[in-house]
Amino acid sequence: PVIFYDHFYDFGLRETITELIEARRRAGIHCRSSVKIFHANNDGYVAHVGDNLVMKMGCFDWNPSKENQLEGSWQRFVDRGADYQIWLR
Repeated sequence: PVIFYDHFYDFGLRETITELIEARRRAGIHCRSSVKIFHANNDGYVAHVGDNLVMKMGCFDWNPSKENQLEGSWQRFVDRGADYQIWLR
C-alpha cells in the first residue's frame, strides 16, 4: 500500500500504520485479494479480506465466531476497541 510520509511521521499514526502493515503482511494480503463485506451500516463495518484476515470497524458487538460463513480458528491480532479490531487465521 501507499503510505504518506506525513501520516507515518508527522500525524502520530506510525504505530497504528505499522500495526496494519504487519496484519496485512501476516495475512498475505495483496492488491488482488478478495474482499467480502459481512456488515455495513451506521454502526460499523465488517470485511473478510483474502483468506486470513477479518476487520471490524465501529462500536458494535461482533467477532468471527458469530459469523456462520467464517470457519476455522481466528486469533485477535489488533484490538483498538470501538475504533477497529483485526483477527487473523
